[in-house]
Amino acid sequence: MAGNEIEYPLDVDGEVKFGYFQAGKEHAEILEMYGLSFDEIGFFQNGELHNKIPAYQVSSPQTLRMFIERSAHDLLPEVNSLEDLEIQTHTCEGDFSTVVYFSSEENEEFEKFLLKVFLEYDSVFQFRAVRDANLIKEAGETSGIVKVYQCYDHELTKEFTRTADNDFEDIKDWILHKGMPFVTKSTKQSISRAIDLFGVCVIVAIPKEQETSLIPLITSAAKKLNSAGFVWEYADELRERFIDSGATGSVFPTAIALRSLREVPVVWNEKKSFNVANILDWVENVHAKNEEIFKKSAPIPPKAKGPVQTLVYDNFVATVSDPSKPAVVLFYGRYSRCPDCFSSILSFEKVANSFGRSLSFYQYNIVDNFLAQPVTRLPEIYLYKDDVVARYPDNPLSDASIEKWLKTYFPRPKDEL
Repeated sequence: MAGNEIEYPLDVDGEVKFGYFQAGKEHAEILEMYGLSFDEIGFFQNGELHNKIPAYQVSSPQTLRMFIERSAHDLLPEVNSLEDLEIQTHTCEGDFSTVVYFSSEENEEFEKFLLKVFLEYDSVFQFRAVRDANLIKEAGETSGIVKVYQCYDHELTKEFTRTADNDFEDIKDWILHKGMPFVTKSTKQSISRAIDLFGVCVIVAIPKEQETSLIPLITSAAKKLNSAGFVWEYADELRERFIDSGATGSVFPTAIALRSLREVPVVWNEKKSFNVANILDWVENVHAKNEEIFKKSAPIPPKAKGPVQTLVYDNFVATVSDPSKPAVVLFYGRYSRCPDCFSSILSFEKVANSFGRSLSFYQYNIVDNFLAQPVTRLPEIYLYKDDVVARYPDNPLSDASIEKWLKTYFPRPKDEL
């Protein structure tokens, strides 16, 4: 867009440069990095996004001029007709909730505050201002108020109104809580936003074929709670992440809860029915840090023919506590993430053959089972004998080194203990 298309001089300090970016789907990540979506006009200052507006709302050089001048003066995009106000607040395009500041008197400090909130939460909200006194009256509103038009699933669900006072932090919290959709699609941004707003984000994994029944169920729970942000994604997309968090990866729907991006997720107890009452109880316990720990276990396998048996969580404690025979357990994870795990199992089997029946040797997959023994690395080996729990030293694992370590406890490996 050329600068000479603006028919009137701009009331801004310094030069304004114009340009456009012809983007395809492959450029979506670049646009997201700059805080923009397709068909939006962005106003940048000092290399940072300062304001933006959907391109369809710029219908003439005059409206573009107005947007630029308001952006340069830290003011919100303005709505100039009842029809535009209706479009902004009731169509819920993009599933945005809309915040409208109605004021016939100029309050640059308040608009700067709203603009800052807008740019911070632009993936959830669009912010607009109505400053014409006649238009405010025509819309049935009063000057000096802020309204949140809450959208969910592309429909206007509720409207909230409050006075535009100077308690900026309180207004920000009010806007975020009133305008936050009950349940949104899972993204890094939506997860962070839910934690910021509510202190807890619940990520729900749902089978695609159950979407139409589960989304209303989750929404019902979210509405009753108002104390957690809910995001969802299809089970196939979340399976590996949920397995790493402590879920089985085979039971859906299920959920994890995050109090922080740095904390270990709280895993839904997959033995319980996934219904509104149980969700409410679970989230309240997560808030209180009184949640039940879900301890997953693979099925107890039949006895193997080889020298190394497989342990699962459900038989771990009973096995390693058996005083009749000491137990040596190798803890391992995914081969794709633990290059040494496969070779360590081969070495472990050689040592098991060497010791014969004097010791019991087991392998324990921490991906398929709750972590029964804290480990500091993978692979990891522990010896359990009576009340003694001994950890293999921080040395490379080989059949010779494992056997040498065990012989410090059992110098005659072929003897029955």
